[in-house]
Amino acid sequence: MPLWRRVAIIFIVIVLALLVFFTLFRTETVLVSGNTRYSDEDIKSMCLDGALSNNTFLFTVFKHRIELSDMPYLDHVDAEMIDNNTIHLSVEERISAGRIPFGGKIIYFDKNGNVLEIREKDDEQDLTAVMIKDRVPDVEMIDVGDVIFEEEPEFLAVVSVLSGLLLQYELVPDYVIIDEENNITLVFGDTKILLGQDLFLEEKIARADAILPDIQGTTGILHMEDYTEASKDIIFETQ
Repeated sequence: MPLWRRVAIIFIVIVLALLVFFTLFRTETVLVSGNTRYSDEDIKSMCLDGALSNNTFLFTVFKHRIELSDMPYLDHVDAEMIDNNTIHLSVEERISAGRIPFGGKIIYFDKNGNVLEIREKDDEQDLTAVMIKDRVPDVEMIDVGDVIFEEEPEFLAVVSVLSGLLLQYELVPDYVIIDEENNITLVFGDTKILLGQDLFLEEKIARADAILPDIQGTTGILHMEDYTEASKDIIFETQ
Protein backbone atom coordinates (compact mmCIF):
# COMPACT_ATOMS: atom_id res chain seq x y z
CA MET A 1 0.00 0.00 0.00
CA PRO A 2 1.39 3.38 -0.96
CA LEU A 3 2.59 5.58 1.89
CA TRP A 4 0.13 8.36 1.06
CA ARG A 5 -2.78 5.94 1.34
CA ARG A 6 -1.63 4.71 4.74
CA VAL A 7 -1.26 8.29 5.95
CA ALA A 8 -4.75 9.12 4.65
CA ILE A 9 -6.28 6.12 6.45
CA ILE A 10 -4.56 7.04 9.72
CA PHE A 11 -5.76 10.64 9.35
CA ILE A 12 -9.36 9.53 8.70
CA VAL A 13 -9.27 7.18 11.71
CA ILE A 14 -7.99 9.97 13.98
CA VAL A 15 -10.65 12.42 12.73
CA LEU A 16 -13.42 9.84 13.24
CA ALA A 17 -12.12 9.03 16.74
CA LEU A 18 -12.10 12.72 17.65
CA LEU A 19 -15.63 13.18 16.30
CA VAL A 20 -16.85 10.22 18.36
CA PHE A 21 -15.00 11.48 21.44
CA PHE A 22 -16.37 15.02 21.27
CA THR A 23 -19.86 13.76 20.45
CA LEU A 24 -19.87 11.14 23.21
CA PHE A 25 -18.72 13.62 25.89
CA ARG A 26 -20.61 16.70 24.71
CA THR A 27 -21.76 18.87 27.64
CA GLU A 28 -25.55 19.07 27.73
CA THR A 29 -26.42 19.51 31.42
CA VAL A 30 -24.65 21.38 34.23
CA LEU A 31 -25.81 20.88 37.83
CA VAL A 32 -24.82 23.28 40.61
CA SER A 33 -24.95 22.69 44.39
CA GLY A 34 -23.65 24.32 47.56
CA ASN A 35 -24.25 27.91 46.43
CA THR A 36 -26.26 30.28 48.63
CA ARG A 37 -24.81 33.67 47.72
CA TYR A 38 -24.73 33.35 43.92
CA SER A 39 -27.29 31.92 41.50
CA ASP A 40 -26.70 28.77 39.47
CA GLU A 41 -26.30 30.89 36.35
CA ASP A 42 -23.69 33.09 38.05
CA ILE A 43 -21.66 30.02 39.03
CA LYS A 44 -21.90 28.58 35.52
CA SER A 45 -20.75 31.84 33.94
CA MET A 46 -17.75 31.98 36.31
CA CYS A 47 -16.70 28.37 35.67
CA LEU A 48 -17.75 27.38 32.16
CA ASP A 49 -15.44 29.50 30.08
CA GLY A 50 -13.44 28.31 27.10
CA ALA A 51 -13.70 25.35 24.75
CA LEU A 52 -13.04 22.79 27.50
CA SER A 53 -16.47 23.42 29.01
CA ASN A 54 -18.07 21.87 25.91
CA ASN A 55 -16.57 18.47 26.76
CA THR A 56 -17.45 16.81 30.07
CA PHE A 57 -14.38 14.58 30.16
CA LEU A 58 -11.77 17.22 29.32
CA PHE A 59 -13.41 19.84 31.56
CA THR A 60 -13.46 17.64 34.67
CA VAL A 61 -9.89 16.44 34.05
CA PHE A 62 -8.32 19.87 33.52
CA LYS A 63 -10.78 21.96 35.58
CA HIS A 64 -11.31 19.55 38.45
CA ARG A 65 -10.94 22.42 40.95
CA ILE A 66 -11.68 26.01 40.00
CA GLU A 67 -10.33 28.65 42.38
CA LEU A 68 -12.72 31.56 42.94
CA SER A 69 -11.24 33.00 46.14
CA ASP A 70 -11.07 36.44 44.54
CA MET A 71 -14.88 36.54 44.66
CA PRO A 72 -16.66 37.52 47.90
CA TYR A 73 -17.98 34.50 49.81
CA LEU A 74 -16.51 32.00 47.32
CA ASP A 75 -13.52 29.73 47.83
CA HIS A 76 -13.51 27.16 45.04
CA VAL A 77 -15.69 24.93 42.87
CA ASP A 78 -15.10 21.21 42.36
CA ALA A 79 -16.17 19.80 38.98
CA GLU A 80 -17.30 16.19 38.60
CA MET A 81 -18.55 14.26 35.55
CA ILE A 82 -21.85 12.59 36.49
CA ASP A 83 -22.32 10.91 33.11
CA ASN A 84 -21.09 11.44 29.57
CA ASN A 85 -23.15 14.59 29.12
CA THR A 86 -23.51 15.97 32.66
CA ILE A 87 -21.18 18.05 34.83
CA HIS A 88 -21.75 18.69 38.54
CA LEU A 89 -20.30 21.89 40.01
CA SER A 90 -19.96 21.70 43.81
CA VAL A 91 -19.48 25.16 45.31
CA GLU A 92 -17.40 25.68 48.45
CA GLU A 93 -18.30 29.01 50.04
CA ARG A 94 -16.42 31.02 52.63
CA ILE A 95 -18.37 31.61 55.81
CA SER A 96 -18.35 34.81 57.84
CA ALA A 97 -16.61 34.18 61.15
CA GLY A 98 -17.06 37.66 62.59
CA ARG A 99 -18.20 41.21 62.03
CA ILE A 100 -16.97 44.50 63.41
CA PRO A 101 -18.27 48.08 63.36
CA PHE A 102 -15.93 50.26 61.32
CA GLY A 103 -16.42 53.70 59.78
CA GLY A 104 -20.15 53.67 60.39
CA LYS A 105 -20.59 50.32 58.64
CA ILE A 106 -20.46 46.62 59.57
CA ILE A 107 -17.52 44.65 58.17
CA TYR A 108 -17.89 40.89 57.71
CA PHE A 109 -14.76 38.74 57.53
CA ASP A 110 -13.90 35.04 57.37
CA LYS A 111 -11.55 32.95 59.51
CA ASN A 112 -8.53 34.22 57.56
CA GLY A 113 -9.48 37.89 57.86
CA ASN A 114 -10.74 38.21 54.28
CA VAL A 115 -13.40 40.90 54.07
CA LEU A 116 -16.46 39.25 52.53
CA GLU A 117 -19.09 41.96 52.78
CA ILE A 118 -19.75 45.48 54.05
CA ARG A 119 -23.24 46.42 55.23
CA GLU A 120 -24.81 49.60 56.48
CA LYS A 121 -25.50 49.60 60.23
CA ASP A 122 -29.23 49.95 59.62
CA ASP A 123 -29.34 46.98 57.24
CA GLU A 124 -30.37 43.52 58.36
CA GLN A 125 -27.35 41.79 59.90
CA ASP A 126 -26.25 38.17 59.73
CA LEU A 127 -26.39 37.11 63.38
CA THR A 128 -24.41 33.91 62.74
CA ALA A 129 -21.30 36.08 62.38
CA VAL A 130 -20.15 37.14 65.84
CA MET A 131 -20.29 40.89 66.48
CA ILE A 132 -16.93 41.89 67.97
CA LYS A 133 -16.45 45.28 69.59
CA ASP A 134 -13.39 47.14 70.85
CA ARG A 135 -11.03 45.38 68.41
CA VAL A 136 -10.24 47.62 65.47
CA PRO A 137 -7.87 46.72 62.61
CA ASP A 138 -4.95 49.08 62.09
CA VAL A 139 -6.12 50.43 58.72
CA GLU A 140 -7.70 53.66 57.50
CA MET A 141 -10.08 52.13 54.95
CA ILE A 142 -11.61 48.69 54.36
CA ASP A 143 -12.99 47.32 51.09
CA VAL A 144 -14.40 43.94 50.13
CA GLY A 145 -11.48 41.64 49.33
CA ASP A 146 -9.11 43.28 51.81
CA VAL A 147 -7.47 41.22 54.55
CA ILE A 148 -7.81 42.55 58.09
CA PHE A 149 -6.14 41.40 61.32
CA GLU A 150 -3.46 39.81 59.13
CA GLU A 151 -0.87 40.34 61.87
CA GLU A 152 -3.12 38.78 64.52
CA PRO A 153 -3.54 35.10 63.56
CA GLU A 154 -4.30 34.06 67.15
CA PHE A 155 -7.18 36.52 67.30
CA LEU A 156 -8.59 35.21 64.00
CA ALA A 157 -8.29 31.64 65.27
CA VAL A 158 -10.20 32.53 68.44
CA VAL A 159 -12.95 34.24 66.41
CA SER A 160 -13.28 31.24 64.11
CA VAL A 161 -13.56 28.67 66.91
CA LEU A 162 -15.86 30.87 69.01
CA SER A 163 -18.15 31.58 66.06
CA GLY A 164 -18.51 27.87 65.33
CA LEU A 165 -19.29 27.01 68.96
CA LEU A 166 -21.84 29.79 69.38
CA LEU A 167 -23.55 28.65 66.20
CA GLN A 168 -23.52 25.05 67.42
CA TYR A 169 -25.22 25.99 70.70
CA GLU A 170 -27.47 28.58 69.03
CA LEU A 171 -26.17 31.33 71.30
CA VAL A 172 -26.45 34.86 69.90
CA PRO A 173 -24.79 37.43 72.18
CA ASP A 174 -25.41 41.11 71.55
CA TYR A 175 -21.69 41.37 71.02
CA VAL A 176 -18.37 39.87 72.07
CA ILE A 177 -15.31 41.56 73.50
CA ILE A 178 -11.93 39.98 72.77
CA ASP A 179 -9.13 41.96 74.38
CA GLU A 180 -5.49 42.21 73.34
CA GLU A 181 -4.67 39.03 75.31
CA ASN A 182 -7.58 37.29 73.53
CA ASN A 183 -9.68 37.01 76.67
CA ILE A 184 -13.30 36.51 75.64
CA THR A 185 -16.40 38.17 77.11
CA LEU A 186 -19.91 37.44 75.86
CA VAL A 187 -22.46 40.20 76.39
CA PHE A 188 -26.20 39.47 76.56
CA GLY A 189 -27.84 42.76 77.52
CA ASP A 190 -26.84 43.49 81.12
CA THR A 191 -25.44 39.98 81.58
CA LYS A 192 -21.77 39.35 80.87
CA ILE A 193 -20.04 35.98 80.64
CA LEU A 194 -16.29 36.07 81.14
CA LEU A 195 -14.75 33.07 79.35
CA GLY A 196 -11.12 34.14 79.64
CA GLN A 197 -8.68 32.45 77.27
CA ASP A 198 -9.84 29.89 74.70
CA LEU A 199 -8.71 26.93 76.84
CA PHE A 200 -11.58 24.47 77.44
CA LEU A 201 -13.69 26.80 75.31
CA GLU A 202 -16.18 24.17 74.18
CA GLU A 203 -16.80 23.07 77.78
CA LYS A 204 -17.23 26.71 78.83
CA ILE A 205 -19.73 27.41 76.05
CA ALA A 206 -21.70 24.27 76.93
CA ARG A 207 -21.94 25.32 80.58
CA ALA A 208 -22.79 28.92 79.64
CA ASP A 209 -25.59 27.63 77.43
CA ALA A 210 -27.04 25.68 80.37
CA ILE A 211 -26.75 28.54 82.86
CA LEU A 212 -27.76 31.51 80.68
CA PRO A 213 -31.57 30.98 80.85
CA ASP A 214 -31.41 31.36 84.64
CA ILE A 215 -29.40 34.58 84.68
CA GLN A 216 -30.21 36.39 81.44
CA GLY A 217 -31.88 39.72 82.14
CA THR A 218 -29.98 40.09 85.40
CA THR A 219 -27.28 42.69 85.73
CA GLY A 220 -24.16 40.74 86.59
CA ILE A 221 -21.08 38.84 85.52
CA LEU A 222 -20.74 35.07 85.17
CA HIS A 223 -17.10 34.24 85.92
CA MET A 224 -15.84 31.29 83.88
CA GLU A 225 -12.34 32.54 83.14
CA ASP A 226 -10.76 30.06 85.60
CA TYR A 227 -12.85 27.11 84.48
CA THR A 228 -10.75 23.95 83.91
CA GLU A 229 -11.26 20.19 84.02
CA ALA A 230 -9.94 20.23 87.59
CA SER A 231 -11.70 23.39 88.78
CA LYS A 232 -15.28 23.75 87.57
CA ASP A 233 -16.46 26.39 90.07
CA ILE A 234 -18.56 29.11 88.46
CA ILE A 235 -19.48 32.34 90.23
CA PHE A 236 -22.25 34.75 89.23
CA GLU A 237 -21.54 38.22 90.51
CA THR A 238 -24.64 40.45 90.61
CA GLN A 239 -24.22 44.18 90.19
